[in-house]
Amino acid sequence: MAAAKSKPSNSPRPRDSKPAKSNNTPCWIKRWARAFRSALADWRLLDWINLAAADRHERANGATYREIEIALPRELNPDQRQALVLDFIRQEIGERHAHQWAIHNPGAALAGGEQPHAHLMYSERTVDGIEREAEQYFKRYNGTHPELGGCRKDSAGTEERLLETRQRWAEVQNAHLQQHGHAARVDHRSLADQGADTRLIQDYLGHRNIQHTVRYTAANPARFERLWR
Repeated sequence: MAAAKSKPSNSPRPRDSKPAKSNNTPCWIKRWARAFRSALADWRLLDWINLAAADRHERANGATYREIEIALPRELNPDQRQALVLDFIRQEIGERHAHQWAIHNPGAALAGGEQPHAHLMYSERTVDGIEREAEQYFKRYNGTHPELGGCRKDSAGTEERLLETRQRWAEVQNAHLQQHGHAARVDHRSLADQGADTRLIQDYLGHRNIQHTVRYTAANPARFERLWR
């Protein structure tokens, strides 16, 4: 669900996406955005600027930003999905990190219908109210004199942090599903951790050709009902 990215992107906005929204952006990003708006009229302009600066000033092998990609419930309508994403951002990011998010809804290639999901990109540098230029922003944090160093970095790349994030996402998603009267629920655990028969999982996921999996599960729906709840 979460992955570290290290390269900027100035890809045009997909047709199925809503415009990206940003918050807690450093002063130098806003200033650069105003300067380059006409030349880079890009849906991820602030993201591009942040990554360009991070690639230049972040320490070697350091994550320039972190991205969380989350599937959204088909049961919710577009406004409800956006409210869900904003609720999760308030919980996970709040005012602590510069971040940007966007919702995409492409058609599902195999099963048809919607495939709504969101991208949340954020800097691991923690906002502390001190204005810094780009070069200082990415320097090592100075605990004794914070104004002389960079922003403190809160690394979320551990397996433990990832599992905790997955659990919190499941909880907030289930709360919104319940709020809107839907019986469906999400479980952040793997199928094996939920107690599903590993041989059944192998039958479900073991086909090399995904089209074979689609046809096989469609022909034996009762057998795989436990995995689709």
